[in-house]
Amino acid sequence: MALDLRLAFALGEAEMRALSRWLLLGMLVGTLLMGPASERWGYRWLPGLAAAGFFAGFRGMAAAESAAALACWLFCIGVSGGMMNGAANAVVADISVREKGVRLSLMGVFFGLGMLAIPQVVADLKPLLTWRGVLRWMAWLAFGLAWLFVWIRFPARRPSGEGRWLRDPAVWLTGGFLFLQAGFETVLYNWSMMYVMAGHGMKERDALYGLTLYAAGFTVMRMLAGSVFRSVPARQLLAVSMLLLPAGILLLKVGGGFLPVGMGMILMGGGLGGGFPIMLGWLGERYPGRSGMVFGVVLSVAVTGRLLVDIWMDWVVRELGIQFLTTVALSGWMWMLVLGGAMLRRMH
Repeated sequence: MALDLRLAFALGEAEMRALSRWLLLGMLVGTLLMGPASERWGYRWLPGLAAAGFFAGFRGMAAAESAAALACWLFCIGVSGGMMNGAANAVVADISVREKGVRLSLMGVFFGLGMLAIPQVVADLKPLLTWRGVLRWMAWLAFGLAWLFVWIRFPARRPSGEGRWLRDPAVWLTGGFLFLQAGFETVLYNWSMMYVMAGHGMKERDALYGLTLYAAGFTVMRMLAGSVFRSVPARQLLAVSMLLLPAGILLLKVGGGFLPVGMGMILMGGGLGGGFPIMLGWLGERYPGRSGMVFGVVLSVAVTGRLLVDIWMDWVVRELGIQFLTTVALSGWMWMLVLGGAMLRRMH
């Protein structure tokens, strides 16, 4: 749908990136609000409120007549997405007596399926509807979810205490690790198409297939972590994930055709797929029943990483060139290795 927005509002590359950052800013605000809101009122109204925000945002985008209005509604969607993501992870962690990371991985499978399915569904609807019509249907789907959430029973409010958890180094190690992971995901998802097209001469269609393979690797890793590998200790899963990333980066850098690039995208998707469920599950085990506030903090740090790394990568591309993508990715992986090693020593 990005091409439709670009044509409808006569937007250039810079304007499109600015719009995406309004979405990320909204996600940051929504994630920051989720923690205190769950602390004060519990989870009961948060998912429904977030779904109502999606309804308003999609309807607003469908009616927007200017880029400024589009940015406002994207910000609204971002706030709703931040609240929904944080609340969903916190609810699953709080209702899981054990195997929190496993159950977060299973929930995360649906995120991966959305990455795979939604673009195809939108593409299939476009011959039947205008892009504004597609957004209106998405709005009504969100409205139906908001109504559904009203009837679901959520765990009762449980205060997180006096904030002693804020002095726990594990919280900030997790936040730092997810800052880097979220930035890594942004670099791959937003810039890898440009890299393989400019650096390896790949056609746009093949580059899009590469992104699909990344989403597939991401989804399969979460599916395996929640089923076949559910008895594997979290520290071992994290170690395997960290080893998959550099292998994928090197295949992406070497190129030589679609096969090595596709394999590299699958490996990087698999390496990144386990990060959030493993880390959040570990924190959920340390603070049972108090995931709302704790997750709100670490996920806010992660969204900040997504935003800042995207801005930094934009500067790198403009000043140095897209060929430095793998250098940026490897440097991010090395910092993840440092923080991941510190966390492995704390995991039992």
